[in-house]
Amino acid sequence: MTQGLLLYDSSQRLVVCNQRYICMYGLSPDVVKPGLDFRDLVAHRKATGSFKGDVDAFVSDVLRKVDLGEITHSTVETADGTLNPDRQPAAEERVVDDP
Repeated sequence: MTQGLLLYDSSQRLVVCNQRYICMYGLSPDVVKPGLDFRDLVAHRKATGSFKGDVDAFVSDVLRKVDLGEITHSTVETADGTLNPDRQPAAEERVVDDP
């Protein structure tokens, strides 16, 4: 998969993150792992130089858009100048059978 992928649960805790996402933003796999809070991920990105902006404002905006069911399109420039397009937060609910 060429895209970076994150999946969060309803408590904004990381469930899945692929290696591509970690590499795209130069993040630590020791930090970015299941259970990490969404805000803490954005704060980690800021600390590593791949996020410029107000962490709390960004998190609030993303969560508001997810609640409204909005899909956003944007381009994120990383510290090394790489452009990563199309952030698309989405909320989806599904019933899954227990194993």
